[in-house]
Amino acid sequence: TGKSMIDELIADHAPRLIVTGTFNPAVLLHAIAEVESGHGDYGQAIRHEGSYCYGSILYKGPNGAELRAATQRWGCLAHCSFSSFQIMHIAALECGYDDGDPIALRNDFVALPYVIRYINRRILAKHPRITVEAFADAYNSGRPDDDIVPHEYIAKFVKAYAKWTMAIDPPGVLGT
Repeated sequence: TGKSMIDELIADHAPRLIVTGTFNPAVLLHAIAEVESGHGDYGQAIRHEGSYCYGSILYKGPNGAELRAATQRWGCLAHCSFSSFQIMHIAALECGYDDGDPIALRNDFVALPYVIRYINRRILAKHPRITVEAFADAYNSGRPDDDIVPHEYIAKFVKAYAKWTMAIDPPGVLGT
């Protein structure tokens, strides 16, 4: 069929995204993978997220208890993101990841169900009429309505979303 492993994985999991409006769930996942890992080219990479590290506001803040506990167990791996979708270990824990071992999240098959839960819970359920730009902001920084606006990330995401909107055949990718 010419599809890569990540294409097949996205096709299998995209229907689990609870999208409204004109969003194509497969395009969202392809765009995330494109921006975060070169569409899987760097999917095995582990990215340390300094804003979650020891001494950061997020680490020391009132909502940092789970992060501090994960850090005691896993060290700096608790501050990292994993897989082609670069899900944070702490986000996966929040979404029910009970294996705990951050390294297992390097595997897209392990990580993607938690990416889906994260997107559904933290972004789509809270912002049902979200724009592509606000979605990118929320995926990158946690919320679309905070003081952190990753302009470069948003621009890359919008470009990737447009590319994948034009590049895929929805029946073949979505499995509908």
